[in-house]
Amino acid sequence: MIRQTSTYSEKFRRLELIQKRRVVGNSKGSITLVDCTLRDGGYLNGHSFTDHQIEVILQILSNSGVNYIEVGYFKRRNYDPRTPTIGQCPKQFLQSLPTLLSAEYLVMIPPDHVQVDDLKELVGTKISGVRFTCSEGNINTVSALGKRCKDLGLKTCANIIRISELNKTQLRQMVRQLHASGLDAIYAADSNGALYPEQVAVIVNEIRNHYDGSIGFHGHDSIHLSVANALAAIRAGATWIDGTIGGVGKGGGNAPIEVLLAQAAQSERRAIDIDGFATALPYFDQDFFPNRFTERLNNVLYGIENLNLDAIKERQNPHLS
Repeated sequence: MIRQTSTYSEKFRRLELIQKRRVVGNSKGSITLVDCTLRDGGYLNGHSFTDHQIEVILQILSNSGVNYIEVGYFKRRNYDPRTPTIGQCPKQFLQSLPTLLSAEYLVMIPPDHVQVDDLKELVGTKISGVRFTCSEGNINTVSALGKRCKDLGLKTCANIIRISELNKTQLRQMVRQLHASGLDAIYAADSNGALYPEQVAVIVNEIRNHYDGSIGFHGHDSIHLSVANALAAIRAGATWIDGTIGGVGKGGGNAPIEVLLAQAAQSERRAIDIDGFATALPYFDQDFFPNRFTERLNNVLYGIENLNLDAIKERQNPHLS
C-alpha cells in the first residue's frame, strides 16, 4: 500500500515511472500474468479477429509486462473447418507468430477436440505451453494428453472449469489425479463468476493441500469481484493469474489485465505499459472494449497511486486553480 506520508510530488513521480516502464527491480516478479484477450475476449466477436487486429493485440501485449499471451483454441478434431483462426489455431498461424522478447505464447486445448497424435504439431512452433479445459467428465483424457505434452517439452496446465459447482470431495479427487499426471500448474477457473474472495482462498488452499505445483486462478466478473478474487488467490498462494484487456470476455468478462499489471507494478516493481492498450481502440468495433476505456486506463494508475482527480487536473492546468 502507498504510505500515507508520501507527498503528491513523490506519487506523481512514481506514476511517471510506471507509465514510462522505468520501474526499477525485477521485470516480471513472482506472479505469472496470462492475457486471454484473444481466446476469452474472442467470445465477444465469435473469435473473428482480422489479421491486423491480432497483430495489434500481440504488439501491445508484448510490451505490457505480461508473461504469457494465450492466442486461442487449439482444435484438430470435431470442429467446423470454417472456424476463425483464433478458434482453431491452424499450424500456419502458430508458425507465423512473431518472436517476442518479453512474453511467451499459450494455447487452450478442449480435450474433445484433439487426440494424442495431434499434439506433436505444436513442436517447432512459437507455442511454449498448453492449457486444458478440465472437468470430472474429461479428467482421464486431460491426464493422458497432459503427460504427452510434458513429454514434448511443453509447459502444461489444467484449468478446472466451473469450479464453483464442485464440492470439496470432488475437487480433492480431481486435484490428486492431476497431481499424479505431473502437470506444471492447476487452475481454479471461476467460469460462472460466482465466487467471493473468501471462497477463492478456501479453494486455493484445498488445491495446495493435495498438489505441490503452481496454482492458477481464472476469474470472471459477473458480480464484479474478478480482481478481488484474483488478489485473494494470490494471498492464498496462487502464482498464475489470468486477465484480459479491459476485462473483455465471456459472460461477465474477465479480470482487467491492466489492473493486475498496475498492481504488479506497485507490489513487485514490475515494468509495465498499459497506456499502449488504448492504441487498439481504432481497430475494433466501438462496443468491443469498455466505454471510456482510455479514461479507465488512466484511472487505474491514479487509483493504484492514491491520486486525487482534482489534484491531477490542477497539476495539468495550474492556471485553473
